[in-house]
Amino acid sequence: MKAFINKFHINFQTGRRMVTENTELRIQELQEETENVKYRIEILYLLRGEVALKVNQENIILQKDDIHVFNVGDSVEELVLNSGLAARLYFKHSFFSKCCGIENFKIECSSMQNGMDVSGLRKLFHEILVNYFEQKGKDSFLQKELACKIGELLVQKYLVKGAPADRIQQVLFYIQENYNGEISLAEAASRLYVSESHLSRAFKQETGINFMQYVMKMRLEHAVEELKQTDLSILQIANDSGFSSLAMFNKAFKEHFGETPSEYRGKYKKQELGNLSEEVVYDVLRDNLAKRNLVEEQISKISVEADTRTGEVCETPWQKMINIGPAADLMDQQVQKHILLLKEKLDFEYVRIWGIFHENMRILPFQKGERPNFRNLDRILEFLLENRIRPFFQIGPKPFDIYGVSRKTGGNRNEEIADYTPQEWEKLLFDLLEHLVKHFTQKEVEHWIFEMWSPYPRDGVWYQWYQEACYAALYRAVHRYAPRAKTGGGEFDICNEERIRNSLECWKQMEVCPDFISLSGFPYRGENSQMQWVTDPDFLIQCLKKVGEIKKECGLEDTAVYVSAWNNTISNRSLLNDTVYKGSYIIKNAIDSMKNGPEILGYWVYSDMYSDYTDSRSVLFGGAGLLSRDGIMKPAGYAFLFLKKMKEKLICRGTNYAVTGDGNNHYTIIYHNLKRLNYAAVEKSDCLFHYEELSELFLDSDQLEIHFVLKEMESERVNVRIQRVEDGSGSILDEWEKLGGYPELSGEDLEYMKQISVPSREMFRVSTEHGKIELQITVPANGFGIIEIFDS
Repeated sequence: MKAFINKFHINFQTGRRMVTENTELRIQELQEETENVKYRIEILYLLRGEVALKVNQENIILQKDDIHVFNVGDSVEELVLNSGLAARLYFKHSFFSKCCGIENFKIECSSMQNGMDVSGLRKLFHEILVNYFEQKGKDSFLQKELACKIGELLVQKYLVKGAPADRIQQVLFYIQENYNGEISLAEAASRLYVSESHLSRAFKQETGINFMQYVMKMRLEHAVEELKQTDLSILQIANDSGFSSLAMFNKAFKEHFGETPSEYRGKYKKQELGNLSEEVVYDVLRDNLAKRNLVEEQISKISVEADTRTGEVCETPWQKMINIGPAADLMDQQVQKHILLLKEKLDFEYVRIWGIFHENMRILPFQKGERPNFRNLDRILEFLLENRIRPFFQIGPKPFDIYGVSRKTGGNRNEEIADYTPQEWEKLLFDLLEHLVKHFTQKEVEHWIFEMWSPYPRDGVWYQWYQEACYAALYRAVHRYAPRAKTGGGEFDICNEERIRNSLECWKQMEVCPDFISLSGFPYRGENSQMQWVTDPDFLIQCLKKVGEIKKECGLEDTAVYVSAWNNTISNRSLLNDTVYKGSYIIKNAIDSMKNGPEILGYWVYSDMYSDYTDSRSVLFGGAGLLSRDGIMKPAGYAFLFLKKMKEKLICRGTNYAVTGDGNNHYTIIYHNLKRLNYAAVEKSDCLFHYEELSELFLDSDQLEIHFVLKEMESERVNVRIQRVEDGSGSILDEWEKLGGYPELSGEDLEYMKQISVPSREMFRVSTEHGKIELQITVPANGFGIIEIFDS
């Protein structure tokens, strides 16, 4: 059987790893197939004809334009009812496991399943086929992007999680991903931290064959498919299937099938479809793709009816605290200037600081047991209190960097603390609290927040130093000198359920139950080189639900939850931090937190001043701040500015909007059209994005049309003010590009940028009809904005 094949070798650098994924597109005429087991995830899109499938003993009939997804391990037979032409897109299992952070899953997607909508998948398939047609079957970057988008859509809409993979399942996944390379039982055992002998016995007991026999089975299955469906040379197939030589391949194949690979292929060559010329393929594609506007942006539509008489308290956890960074940074006048600007604009109550025992603070005495010098800390706290800002202390020798990559190189020197015993650490904390109460009064200090950092293995020496007694020491010191102050910890990775559960159980046993549990809300799974960025927009809210369940299990359901550091990336060199996407991301998560959310949702970080270093010479350098280094508000800052305008009463909310009111005929609507990042964005280090690539990083670019109807309005006529942040409006990045993107600008040019990098604004009056008004707004991809309604 002749087929047109396009293999995409997608290489993206992730940290220090080079990840290579093989995604393969084939367009081929269908032919009857005896039972075979799928070793990759496969999407079958029928372009012509009719085919009967038997999938895991279930019978399915596909006709033109039908789509069906096969999972790894599916047993499939194909019977052609009417000569057909199909497009098949193959993905390795790891393509999805890395994207969603789980290994055991299924993709449940078939146009034959009642009520299942595959229109989005079909649209993307059409686009990839159009490009295939235009490129005459040649490889192209757009095909890689579209394949990634298809994979991302499968994860988003059709992926069903299974139970956590047991050890044998993990071994099977390992073989499926690596059968065509160097692979060994020893490597598999090492990955699972078990002995070779134990794994060998368990594997054979589960599968009926030993490890290398299973590897050979996978290699031969791959070879058979290549022999039947491609024109690749037998030597190439042998290499692609994991055989070290052609002789070994021929020998293994004949032992298993009773004939050589050449003889096996000859049977199918006799049935080769001579009429499957390129012209035939392209004619079918023309017929299928004609009259379809495949690349036109779609418009999603939603309608919202809001009864202005109803509502509940609108929770605003994002407005309480913002992360600043190491305490020593607050001695910098420019840092103070940015803090005061954000205080004026956003009016947060607390700033979170850490590293108070860092050598730059000059607090620790030369000899243990001597009195610490808190003078620099006093200066910092006096500045904060004079400006109606209170401290949120992150206590402990926390590095300046998050996961070691976020801030700058060097400067994490807290070595002195590593020599402190638990008893010496407790004395230091008692000295600190005694001083704070004497200098600032107990009444004031009891409004402050004290959080203990709980290190992870990636934190090296600090993981060895830390004991739960370190938190207990803080608890006792605070309760001795300022018993009403809040104490808690330990900035746990929000998705590390086991670590959270173990620490809470330990604290209960020590009778030092926290006032709050603090979490690090960055969307990553795994540790160190295996750390995987998660693009699911619902990551935060889903993890918070899990934490709520853990609190209940531990009998701490009434304990507050603080997300003390939160962002969608740990990188301070990501162009996404400067885009309207970041603002839309903030709006979406804030809406999710308006009800039953955390008590504090602390954005990381206040300004690009935090990450200003030797490599940050440009006006914008991908810092995670709300302000640029030069004090210009970024889209992320405008998101918080809009959120500050929300009213006290939450009338209604949905995935893309929230409607609030104040009970005096003043209403505020906030909205967004956040787009999910695609797999290409996940696999490419986010510090490597370029401006011209931004539009290619998302699953789609569809607009969103929202129709609002506000009922039971009291006024006969109201004013409406709409502010929008979109590409080209309120986007400092776009304005900088218009000025040429020069790394350095004059003071005059920076002032001009500050004046033009603002949201668009429009105002008009609307008369109510029967006590209601209607407003309609169209939001481009990743755009967000605010609608304010008030009396004339």
